[in-house]
Amino acid sequence: MVIDGYEGPLVAGEGLLDLPGFWAACLLELCGGDEERGAPGPGWFGADRCDVDAALEALSDEERWPAFCVPFADGHTPVVVGRNHPEDAGTDCFVVHPEWDRHGFLATLDGHHACPGLARRELTHIAGARPAQGISREHGDRPAGALRAWAAA
Repeated sequence: MVIDGYEGPLVAGEGLLDLPGFWAACLLELCGGDEERGAPGPGWFGADRCDVDAALEALSDEERWPAFCVPFADGHTPVVVGRNHPEDAGTDCFVVHPEWDRHGFLATLDGHHACPGLARRELTHIAGARPAQGISREHGDRPAGALRAWAAA
């Protein structure tokens, strides 16, 4: 997989969406524990530890950096890349467009989170889009459903 101007051994990540522990693995990476509830675990999301471990292994492979694309109207495509560099691991989120000479920065999730993120209107639009390629309804409605639920809140 090639994303113009992006370095790293990128691969299309859509196949990982079918791993039983995929969504729990992603959410666990974002969750923090507290004294009352303790550290987050797969049980928080109804997932099996072995499934989550297998998904985490696939998502953090230093030789295969998964990239997830969600194309929507007018050629805009949000991209999420698992940057699995051994000395600088994290997640990059940006928007690409065939007419742009650089990426539109959305967020970086690593030791030093940085992000303007998405406006609710943008998130709602993405959640309702019917992509031509990349993550789509064939991968289940979980990501779009989660986005729609958050956007409606």
